[in-house]
Amino acid sequence: KPSSKKFSDLHRRWKLANDVCSSGKEILQDSLAFHHEEEEDDESTSSQLSACSDNYVFALSEPIHPDILSSDLDHSARSSPPIMAVVYSHDVCLVQTRDVDDVVSFARSMGKSALALKYALAHRRDMRRHELDLLVDNYFSALLRLGRHSAEGNSLSFSRVKIAAESLPILLGGDSRMWQRWIFMFARIPGGLFLIREKIPVRDPHLPSYVFEMV
Repeated sequence: KPSSKKFSDLHRRWKLANDVCSSGKEILQDSLAFHHEEEEDDESTSSQLSACSDNYVFALSEPIHPDILSSDLDHSARSSPPIMAVVYSHDVCLVQTRDVDDVVSFARSMGKSALALKYALAHRRDMRRHELDLLVDNYFSALLRLGRHSAEGNSLSFSRVKIAAESLPILLGGDSRMWQRWIFMFARIPGGLFLIREKIPVRDPHLPSYVFEMV
């Protein structure tokens, strides 16, 4: 006896507006509309409403589950993006919709390191081509204007250093190697160690004694 249950195609319920990459259009529009540099008073650093700056404060204003920062994740349940058929009068092409790796790459290409990290954390289990540690490094480097970001000619404000200091425990978690790296990076910033002195973990993770001696 044939089953009376109607077959439900999950892909038919998928909408472009809900795609993880649909926000890429917003990123592009913001970048095209606001080519001017950051204002000297640096208000755009701490404002989530500024379209011409990156959202560096997302780690402080949005909940991040501790499991997201763990590298021991089960990827077996990952679902693939839908396959779409693009039909023309004399040709048919099967295409796969963009995934989280694509939107992270696009955000990075637009110079939005914080937005790239935000998407990576939200979809950590589906990410394949990007390393989370590298995205965290890019976030702090852009926020603190280190490395290639220092060549932009803008001075480092206190608000940027404060946001970075408060974000350290949230984004570094229990990674001892990352903690050591960014403690030494903060040591290069005048007053940087003073701001993070109470945020440095004394256990979980356990840091080498020379780190505390330097602080």
